[in-house]
Amino acid sequence: MAFIGFLTSYQSISMTVPIFADQNHLEINPDVGHAITLVSLFIAFLIAVFSTGLCFIVQAAEWYIEKKRNLAGVVFKVIPLDGPAFSMSLEKTGCVSKFGAEETKFTRENVQSFGRWVQFPEGTVVRWNNGGLDGDVDSANVGIVSRSDEYLVYQGYRGRIRGEPRVVGHLERRDHFGDGAVA
Repeated sequence: MAFIGFLTSYQSISMTVPIFADQNHLEINPDVGHAITLVSLFIAFLIAVFSTGLCFIVQAAEWYIEKKRNLAGVVFKVIPLDGPAFSMSLEKTGCVSKFGAEETKFTRENVQSFGRWVQFPEGTVVRWNNGGLDGDVDSANVGIVSRSDEYLVYQGYRGRIRGEPRVVGHLERRDHFGDGAVA
């Protein structure tokens, strides 16, 4: 970008200085040519600094947005429109565990369901290994966590994410669980 700025400014200045000198009946000495090069280098430097600053701003904004979107290590309480509420722990390892809604200690003994999760730009997909609640074949075994306005929404499906969801609920973040890992 700086190189193109240098070429553009050098071309522009080296063409306009002789025209200005001819119109005002002035002589062009060798120092003017040197000044044209220095001014072009200065403009190229300013373009380089400005574009580098913009790149840093864009990278910082992307990092902030990604950090805010990251759900790893978060524990949610899922409150469905119909059916019982439950808690869902998204571990940093990619594992997900489902617990009772008011569970205060997450251990392997009180896991109702488990599975894996992966985050996409469109949302976070959860696949329950044992078919939802305690292996119930009618419950949702695939869920997607997505954003609707300012709310996080959980939609549970059976088999694939298509058609009408079997479970729809909003998510509330539960705090004070450390990294959300199951002991």
